[in-house]
Amino acid sequence: MLLGFARCSCKYRTLGRRAPASSGQPGLKLGKSSGTPVCRSPEHSLDLALCLEDTAAELKMPIIIEGYEPPRDHRLQKLAVTPDPGVIEVNIHPSEAWDDMVRDTHILYEEARLARLGTEKFMLDGRHTGTGGGNHVTLGGPTPADSPLLRRPDLVQSLITYWQHHPSLSYLFSGMFIGPTSQAPRVDEARDDRLYELAIAFQQMPQGQVPQPWIVDRVLRNLLTDVTGNTHRTEFCIDKLYSPDSASGRQGLVEFRGFEMPPHARMSLAQMSLMRALVARFWKEPYSRKPVRWGTELHDRFLLPHFARVDFDDVICDLRRAGYPFDPAWFDPFFEFRFPHYVAHPGGRSESNFPVNSYEAESRRIARFRLMGHTPGIIDAPPEEPAGEHPYTLDLRYRAGC
Repeated sequence: MLLGFARCSCKYRTLGRRAPASSGQPGLKLGKSSGTPVCRSPEHSLDLALCLEDTAAELKMPIIIEGYEPPRDHRLQKLAVTPDPGVIEVNIHPSEAWDDMVRDTHILYEEARLARLGTEKFMLDGRHTGTGGGNHVTLGGPTPADSPLLRRPDLVQSLITYWQHHPSLSYLFSGMFIGPTSQAPRVDEARDDRLYELAIAFQQMPQGQVPQPWIVDRVLRNLLTDVTGNTHRTEFCIDKLYSPDSASGRQGLVEFRGFEMPPHARMSLAQMSLMRALVARFWKEPYSRKPVRWGTELHDRFLLPHFARVDFDDVICDLRRAGYPFDPAWFDPFFEFRFPHYVAHPGGRSESNFPVNSYEAESRRIARFRLMGHTPGIIDAPPEEPAGEHPYTLDLRYRAGC
């Protein structure tokens, strides 16, 4: 019923090289300039590729084909490798079964390692962090008509509402940059009036299966955006759900862009299993509730590890009650990765170069801890000065009574 695209971005090292020529013969490059025709059907495109392959094998001449890609067809599997600023973006083909996803994810991480590509990096102080690339997940079906997101508009509503009710799902798996100007802002991070408009939109969302595939797009297109109105830079991207602009935007797909690339394949699979379980649960029992107006608590509370842990434990308990036996320990690496227990160096040490590997990064982290003495005698603690709208944030700029 469901297919999942998993995209990961590995740390940029080098780009693909031109195929080496065999037997001293130069390689041949075919592209737009050499008159490669535009094929109107996938069958013609495959016939052309087969002819080129047979000809190259007979002449013992390697070739590189550039230009127009085959027409879109759900019967064709596609793996795309694209250089992006700072990373290499790899879009793998859909996975119809969990075993396929496990196999493909492990292969992808291993091939990246063998190519000297990494899914992690280190900051100046040695902190372990992601590459900045996304581990975006795309859900849909083999065809738009088979997409559960178009057949059941309330499934999209359930996912958006559940994410809005549980901020830990946004911030536990995100990168270093969050908020309205990030690559994937939450629906309640862009504008203050967004939740009011979203509640009205959800009232227009039909329940159960519907024959009109365009309903979800028309209801949510102007709400799932960033502060500039960009429909791509948002946590739930529906650019390819059922866009009226072009046929390429009517694929029945929703892209979850809030996931950052985790450093290990098993961490990525833990994200995928969580997504699959939530989709299965909302397919059986829709999640229809009013949005929560978090206000300043959204960042003031849920960017702290304690509140993120409590909220995420509620998600795990919710899945267990629904019959999905998840273990909170599966996601402990994410809490350590997102909220590391580091403190500043007592001597004010400041590095100028990034660590070359994990060993140097670990030495910098260890160097920040030192046995310190305690102030003798009784200390008069200063009075508590709550910061009003941000009671959990220690803002040294704030002066009480001013």
